[in-house]
Amino acid sequence: MNMTLIEALVSRDQFSHEDIFFVEEPWTLHSKIQVVIMDVDGRTKIEVDGRTYLYFLEIFLINELFEDLEDQNINFEEKCQRVISYAINDA
Repeated sequence: MNMTLIEALVSRDQFSHEDIFFVEEPWTLHSKIQVVIMDVDGRTKIEVDGRTYLYFLEIFLINELFEDLEDQNINFEEKCQRVISYAINDA
């Protein structure tokens, strides 16, 4: 899968709530991602084609964050930035 973080967030409803995003650093809207099934044995990073992807968040957490931001008057990109901030500071 060749997808950026913002593309994955836009289409997050196509993934299982148990899937996990692993994202290449630095974490930006345009970072490359890998989507992995929940059974990853607690790994915090994966290697794919010579690239390192770090644990970001599970889909169910991302969905909860978007629900929490639903009532705020901010655009989609700002919501994505807040999800990134959460992953960096609170996850």
